[in-house]
Amino acid sequence: MIDHAGPLAWAGRGEARRGKWGHVELRDIEIFLTLAEELHFGRTAERLHISVARVSQAIKKQERSIGAELFARDSRNVRLTPLGEALRDDLRLVHHGLTQSLERARLAARGKTGTLRVSLFPANIQELRRFFEIFRARHLDHYLPRTSPRGRLIERGADVNNIADIFMAVGMQEAVCLFPAHVARYYPRPDITYLPVKGLEPLAYSLVWRTESENEMIRAFAHVVSDLGLLPD
Repeated sequence: MIDHAGPLAWAGRGEARRGKWGHVELRDIEIFLTLAEELHFGRTAERLHISVARVSQAIKKQERSIGAELFARDSRNVRLTPLGEALRDDLRLVHHGLTQSLERARLAARGKTGTLRVSLFPANIQELRRFFEIFRARHLDHYLPRTSPRGRLIERGADVNNIADIFMAVGMQEAVCLFPAHVARYYPRPDITYLPVKGLEPLAYSLVWRTESENEMIRAFAHVVSDLGLLPD
């Protein structure tokens, strides 16, 4: 899911990238594409964790900017107009590219900028698969795997940045979230059930600090942590 990241100028086939269609928020593009899939305002709002009014507002704003309807809707049905279908097809690639670009930027901000490319003969793929799977498990998807042990894709939900939002999504049965075991001790809730995850190694914690900021107090605190050792289970 893409958060508000500033305006983007976009246009459909035969239109200039800037000008006639003006600026559209990335969030509005996501709303349009989701409604184009769901063809239902309520399901779109639920999927994006926003209100139905927000969905309607975004679509109306886009239609006013373009000067034509993107969806034909009545009391029972919602369907794309021919113009809406063309715009959907154009924006799918744009949206995918933006999503990948933002994800690469997030990874770069955390120092993860490298790309590993491995060449091999097609006949070797099956025999060498275990090397790639173990590498991915150790370095990419170790704590938040993208697939279940049986290979089922684990769908990513809404972006959250605090534990209260996570608890709200889980309590409303909109999400499942992985937590370290100690969270069950400190955050018992009647609307949430904590279950152990089999086959996943314990999450390790370490004390880290910026080298350029190191001082006597940081080193003293690090010695205390080292002396006390591991946290109790």
